[in-house]
Amino acid sequence: MRRNGFSLVELLIVVALIGLLLGIILPAMAAAKDRGRSLVCQSNLKKAITATLTFAAQNKDRLPQGFNDYGFASLQPPGGYLGRPTVDWQGWWWINYIADESNLPRNNPSNFAQANSAISEKRYLAEFKCPSSKDIENSTLCGHYGANYAVLKLANPHFETEYRGLSPKTTSLRQPSRLFLLTDSGYALISRKAFLPTEQVTFENKKRTEFFYLPGLASNASRRIHPELHSDAVKGRHWNRRVNAAFADGRVAPTPAEELAENAQ
Repeated sequence: MRRNGFSLVELLIVVALIGLLLGIILPAMAAAKDRGRSLVCQSNLKKAITATLTFAAQNKDRLPQGFNDYGFASLQPPGGYLGRPTVDWQGWWWINYIADESNLPRNNPSNFAQANSAISEKRYLAEFKCPSSKDIENSTLCGHYGANYAVLKLANPHFETEYRGLSPKTTSLRQPSRLFLLTDSGYALISRKAFLPTEQVTFENKKRTEFFYLPGLASNASRRIHPELHSDAVKGRHWNRRVNAAFADGRVAPTPAEELAENAQ
């Protein structure tokens, strides 16, 4: 007599096989998506580091400032200030220096007025946001990319920091292939101080201390991190706790967080 349908055992075998296949396929798909986002991130940083070095080339090899509000309080960047006025410094960030089409020189006061009136307000801020990060507070400053302000310095002399002053010339940089200028970051500014033991960590903007970290660094587990970015800080943003970093020689590379911290200058 011919039997119709499947037995219970056969159905269970089919279900088990489907479950096994899903267990193999879904993680592979997730990993592929993560690597795809990482590639977009690398592309963003490649554009940013190219714009940074282009800016320097047009300004007597002088790199842009990491942040500058000294004397320019009345000259807002095109599109307005970045971040929240109650917790973020209001001025010109490294992003503002390089995120325009014209790349007009803006290292001195006379050029600021020219740039502010001549540059189109069309911004490319999406290219300054990592696709693997959460868009905290809808802010380009939080949870995306950071400039190494040991190099792209803070211009305001009122900031109590060892990293204030004029940014150096590219010709004076030592070991540019190992010196990162931009990287995945919790905040728009980062330095080697974020890699120090917790008790030694200080950040000039105390209201943003919980964003001051390098994603995937093991020591972040003992730091005070913004709750929405805790996973980003501790587990890492990209595959295998790697961060995408742009170096002073124009190279962009996924680098283990611990290795980037060890080689930080």
